Amino acid sequence: MKWFKEPLLQFLLLGAFIFVFYRWQQPPPVNQISVPASLDAAAREQFINETVLIREAQKLGLDKNDSIINRQLQQKMRALLEAAATDQISDAELAAWIDRQPERYGQAPRVDVMQRLFRRSQHPNSYQAAQQALAATNNTSNALETEAETLLNVSQRELRRRYGESFAIAVFAEQDKAWHGPVNSGLGSHLFKVIQHHTAAAANFDEVKQRALTDWRAAQETEAFIQGLAERRKAYSIINDE
Repeated sequence: MKWFKEPLLQFLLLGAFIFVFYRWQQPPPVNQISVPASLDAAAREQFINETVLIREAQKLGLDKNDSIINRQLQQKMRALLEAAATDQISDAELAAWIDRQPERYGQAPRVDVMQRLFRRSQHPNSYQAAQQALAATNNTSNALETEAETLLNVSQRELRRRYGESFAIAVFAEQDKAWHGPVNSGLGSHLFKVIQHHTAAAANFDEVKQRALTDWRAAQETEAFIQGLAERRKAYSIINDE
């Protein structure tokens, strides 16, 4: 191996290494297009044409400050961050996750309720009108029940969606079968009478497993995106323009 110790040979080998490393580091010339060998003639022409158009657009700076391109880049980065999400969960863990959301997967507590709505469009002081109607009934059936709307087997979520948070909470808090209220909502003032409470029913795991698994994975991807974005924001210094 004496020949390997020759200074001239070492110099040539070092030069070759530097040349190869430099070429490896350098991007291909902008006027050179490498076409995948697997493409047929038509696909080859399309690939070349698309590459030429993209590079010419980049030369003109058409990719700068373009809302469509920026949105696509955001979507790609989001997908990259979401890909870090955990995608494996045991049946036991998924079942526990389902149990924590009875309204979403099981039969949430429900109620049969009668309600009389005094609309603001019909009663300028709807709250006072409801108070007077409640006092006049003395908690007997008569006029209130005659004009009331009956809602059967409704969940708290359904009541919240239709009449607001305050009404939904008030209905599920009452256990007796007397008239209660008034409770205000965006529509007016409500009087209500609970007819019957229905207890919650657990979800059937086999029936909801696939839907819950899809929801769980979506939740994991969202969490991975939030954490990944927060981590990358640490690398930036935020200043406010004057």
